[in-house]
This record gives sequence, structure tokens and C-alpha cells, in this order.
Amino acid sequence: MTHLVEIPLRDEILVVRQLFGYSDIGQLPPARGAFDLGATLPNSLMKDVLLVGIDVDTFQGYERLPIDPQLHIGVSILDTRVLYRIIHEGPDSMREADALESYQFVVGDSKYCKTASRRFMFGESQTVPLDEVKTQVESLVCGRGRDSILVFHGDHSDRKALSNLDIQLNPLYIIDNVKAAQYPLGLPYRLGLEAMLDTFGIPYANLHAAGNDAHYALRSLLMIAVTDGQKLELGPMSELLFSTFSAIARSARPTTAGETEAAFQESRRQLKAEKTARRKARRAARMERKRQEREARTGTGDQSSPTEEVL
Repeated sequence: MTHLVEIPLRDEILVVRQLFGYSDIGQLPPARGAFDLGATLPNSLMKDVLLVGIDVDTFQGYERLPIDPQLHIGVSILDTRVLYRIIHEGPDSMREADALESYQFVVGDSKYCKTASRRFMFGESQTVPLDEVKTQVESLVCGRGRDSILVFHGDHSDRKALSNLDIQLNPLYIIDNVKAAQYPLGLPYRLGLEAMLDTFGIPYANLHAAGNDAHYALRSLLMIAVTDGQKLELGPMSELLFSTFSAIARSARPTTAGETEAAFQESRRQLKAEKTARRKARRAARMERKRQEREARTGTGDQSSPTEEVL
């Protein structure tokens, strides 16, 4: 006999509902009040915040900062003001793929770090000294004078790394997608990033470069909201909200360096094949002309002059 596992309604998904304004405070379960997520946008239930995807990758462990750290930090930003504009002005106001700003900061010059720099897909990776990475990240997130909500895919190690680097972002709330996705997807277990992207139909490549992972964390958050919204009875305005979220989350990703190189090589192969085919065609045409010329000469030789009849 199969026993159904009841998936708890976590605070993370309640925060997502309140954040995007598709489930008001009155719909929250008893004893689960509103979260302090700042002000709402004018004429909207959506909160006026920056959603900040964060990821930190290193092969040296996260418990303490080593003497010679080799790491990369990804920061991706989705402004709810931009979301609101796309929803209400249509996709012509901005390409869905441009809704997210994504950055990657690399500390160290190891092969590991150089590989991460090459694999970053959403901009130019920036190599920075250790003593500047705190300023760079804090300036991106806190320098705009806006409230922020941090978004992680599994937050324990990343938050430990940020603490070791003394990066202080002071968010209103921290969402861990691993936990937030469980209730909408009805899962008693937690999905890794790759499995979550596959589940949501989000195109991806080059995981484990921090800038890419931070970017995909925000795309995943949008699809968590879409999947959760499908469980609720919502009006036409929410349908527009979720169709916009889905369009952004599933928008085409940039091509990787490997794909670009493969396309270039395929183009060269096709050009070479076409050139070879033209050369063969010209040679065949020449051979056919020569054959016809030979036949013409042979035919002329066979037509001898009439001879007089010998009496």
C-alpha cells in the first residue's frame, strides 16, 4: 500500500506568494502572518525589491577562508520594477533574456578559476583581488538604495562563504529554492540545481560557474511561483503574471564558447564540402566537353570523301 507524504507549506513559498502578490495576506494559513518584505510597487501587490541570486563556488571548502583562496562568486539581479514593466507594457518593452543582470567575480588565478571565467555565459567574468571582492558585491546589491531579497539554491555553504569574506548584504529575507520548490512540486526530497532546471524546462549549460548558477537560481524562482500559482484559483491578471515569468525563465540562453566553436567548425566543413563539390562539378564538366570533342572529331574522320566508281 502506497502512503502519500504530506508536503508542508513552508515559509519560503508563503514569502514567494507575498513577494509577487498573487496570494494576499488574508489567504495565509492561520498563525502564519505577513512577512516584512518592504513596500509594494504603485498600483500593484508585487513588492518593490531587488531579487538577488547568489552563488559561491570553491574547491577549498566553505568552513574557513584559506590563505590563498581560489573561488568565484556569482551575483544575478532581477528588479521587480522591471518585471512589472514587462508584465504591463508587454515583451516589446524589454527582451525577456535581458530582464536579469548577471555578474561573476573570480578570486585567484588557478586553472579552476580560469575555467570558471571561460564558462560564464551572461557577461564578462571579472578577476578581482581578495580585498576588493567585498566592495564589489556589496556595491552591486546595496549601492542602489533598494530593499533586497537573496535567492540561493542550497544556502548553507554560500552563506558561510559570504560570512568568511565579510560580505554583508542585509536582505529583507533569504529564499532557498531547494526548500521553496518542495511544496509546489509535491516532493518530499530536495532537488539539485540541474534536476530543478530540467523539471521546469529551463534551458541551461555550464553549471558550476558561480555567475551562471546565480542566474539560474532566479529563473528557477520564477518557475517555482508559476508552479505554485497553478495550484491556486487565480484571476486573469495572475495568468499574465505567470506567462511573463515563464517566458523569462524559459527564454533562450546564450550559446557557450564550445557551441560557438562547433558552429564555426561546422560552417567551415560545409564551405569546404561545397568547394569540393564545385571543383568536382567543374572537372566533370571539362571531362564531358573533352569527350564530346573526341566524338565530334571521330565522327568527322569517319565521313570519307565520295570515290569515283571504277568501271
